[in-house]
Amino acid sequence: MTPLSIEEIRERKRWVLCVMDEHDGIFLRLPPRDEPYTCPCCFRPTLCYRGGFQMCDECWWEDDGQDDHNADVVMGGPNGSESLTAERQRYRERRGLPPLEL
Repeated sequence: MTPLSIEEIRERKRWVLCVMDEHDGIFLRLPPRDEPYTCPCCFRPTLCYRGGFQMCDECWWEDDGQDDHNADVVMGGPNGSESLTAERQRYRERRGLPPLEL
């Protein structure tokens, strides 16, 4: 992995503090050290980090920070007019899996 610049570190810190503020200080649980993060769409461990706009290699969801608490919201951005809930269902249909019951 390429080291982050000081500006990238500052930007990520601003993002983390913003997310923590939105969730009353409750932040997403971190995975065990040196293990990948689980994609919020397909639930496969494919991400190096969460909320950093990384593309999942399994389902092609771009991780924009959306998760269960706002899965029904269409946020626009990299995932266009799709909510996380709708994309989860579409992924499961493509894979021949039963619907999710959250």
